[in-house]
Formats: sequence, C-alpha cells, structure tokens
Amino acid sequence: MWSVVELHGVRQLAAAAEWISRGKSMPLDLVVHFPRCQEEAISLLVALINRVSHRLRTLEISGHNGSLYRVATDWIEPAPMLQTLSTSYDVYEDEDGQGWCNCDDDPTDEIRTTCIRPPSSLPALRSLCISVYGDEWSTVPELHGCVSSSIQDLTLSFTGWGLADYASVMRLLECTPNLTSLRFKFAYGSSCEHENDTAECDGVVGLKPAHLPHLRSLHVTNSQSRPCFQWLRLLDTPHLRTCNINNSQAWQKELPQITRLGSGYSASGS
Repeated sequence: MWSVVELHGVRQLAAAAEWISRGKSMPLDLVVHFPRCQEEAISLLVALINRVSHRLRTLEISGHNGSLYRVATDWIEPAPMLQTLSTSYDVYEDEDGQGWCNCDDDPTDEIRTTCIRPPSSLPALRSLCISVYGDEWSTVPELHGCVSSSIQDLTLSFTGWGLADYASVMRLLECTPNLTSLRFKFAYGSSCEHENDTAECDGVVGLKPAHLPHLRSLHVTNSQSRPCFQWLRLLDTPHLRTCNINNSQAWQKELPQITRLGSGYSASGS
C-alpha cells in the first residue's frame, strides 16, 4: 500500500515523504519526474532518493540531462535491493506550462551527455533502461569499465537527432556480459540511413563485436524510413532464440548466426 510513490517535481514532496515513512522498511518503487533545471528542487529530490536508497526496489527518473547528471553524481547512498533502474530525458512542465530552460543550450559534457550511477555499485540490479537524448551524445561514459554481471535486461532508447555512437554502445554491452534480453529503440533521426543498401555504414567500420553468450531475446524498433541494420553485425549472440526487429526481413543478412540456430529459434516481424 505504501510501496509505490510517484513525484512530479516538489509540489507534493512533504506528502510523499510522509507516505514513504509509513512504509517503514518495505521495498519501495519510486518514480521521480524532475522539473525544469531548478537547483533547489533538484537538491531536494536527490536528497529524498538518498534517504530512501536502502529501500529502493525500483527507481525511475526523468528530466533534463542536467538533472540526470546530478542524480548520477550526488546519489551516493547504498542501494542494496535495487533491481530496476530507468533513466530518461524528459521535461516535466511546471504550472505555467513551461518546459524549456537554458540547459538545453549548454554545451558542457554533463548537460549534453546522459549519465547514470555506475551499475557496479548496485549489486542487485537486474534491469537497466537508458533513454539518451542529444545531437552529439556519448552513451553513459561512467558505465565504461564498470562491469555489472547482475544485469540481465537492458533497454537503450535513442530519442535525439544525433546518430547512435555504436562504439560506446559496444563498450556498454561488453560491461554487461550476462544479458539475456536486449532492446533497442531508435527515434527518427537517431540512426543512419543509406540510399544504397550495399553501402558500408561508417558508424560500424573497425568496431569489434560484443560477445553476449547468454542473450536469448533481441527486440529492435526503428522509425527511420530506410533504417540501417549493419550494426547488428557487432552482436555476437550464439544462443539467441527470439528476434523481433521492426517488422522487417532486412536484418536477416546482418545476423548470420541466426541461420545456425535451427528449429529452436523463433522470429517475429518477418
């Protein structure tokens, strides 16, 4: 009864704190929508996350990259029970309907780059969802080198106009070797297109595949009119069993290992 709390900014912060306290030591599922980049509001919300960190089972946060960066750097309390972490670029509008703020034009890395707390500090983490926004983004630099063997489900959603940085994506996947389920979501403008299907994609040239020995399920959605699937060559998935990619057969030539899976393999969207 007291285990699910959703906050839109700080207007109901006192009530939410009371609600949370009634849950005592029960596991907590917390959703926090950060308002426009207001320092005081951000500090209050991050402080709340730290106070309840030991109880967190699920944490979903959304806001400008500046807010997400503050959570990544200032949320420092242990979260031994956290199983699901979701972070996404979004803008909660305040009472006057305003959602735009100066940080949208800020060129600094902490604003232009989506950041999260290193998963290696979250020992029970099983599911990680990252929604990246930006026209020159680099995927979660704090994650590089922070191997998390506990993560089994990973979702990467690219919502900006910048092309996906596949080199960063491959480094991220190498840090999660025990994945069993992987989802990619590409918004319009976030992946490359080729007029000629035989053209080589510059974004994948020279990159080494990510070895995902336990991956069983792959799901990809891409809103491009002529989406490029050449990056699929970078996925070494010897035990893949379920593949659903954008209701298209174009992916088949990019995942040659599928042909070796035999009758145990099922595909959707073909």
